Amino acid sequence: MVAVGLGMAGADYETTIFRAVPALLGGAVAGASIVVLFLAIAGVIDDGTAPGLIPGQLFNTAFMLAPMVFMTIAAGALFVAVPCWWVLHRMGRRTRGEAALLGLILCSAFGFVPLDDMMSAGVTPRGALEAGAAVAVLALAGAVAGLTIWRIAYRSADPT
Repeated sequence: MVAVGLGMAGADYETTIFRAVPALLGGAVAGASIVVLFLAIAGVIDDGTAPGLIPGQLFNTAFMLAPMVFMTIAAGALFVAVPCWWVLHRMGRRTRGEAALLGLILCSAFGFVPLDDMMSAGVTPRGALEAGAAVAVLALAGAVAGLTIWRIAYRSADPT
């Protein structure tokens, strides 16, 4: 087999419901971990200029938000990603690259939804940077979640 991009050319993968369910949970844990990690990093480097926050408060808040982040990503995986992935699966698009790309696209798209609130006070260079960083973190979390789900759920089809 020849490697193409992130997937394998000519490889056929299969899954079962008994691998798909734990894969969704694992993907939600992986994606939530990325988001919480970056929130904690932002809390460490926070200069205290965010209104209403004291320096270091976001670091502690990141870990308190972890269950909510997990539930949000798990719900998105179940209600948004599963139908999209089912279509890709039926089309024979089952590589890890396609799983990562689907996660990246879906999380990036949903990352733009709260940006309206972030930008309502007007676009400033700092606000644009923060909004871009938020979308980038969500895109990374989606790609990691997609890869995790693919790795747990799929196996190479046995030619016999």
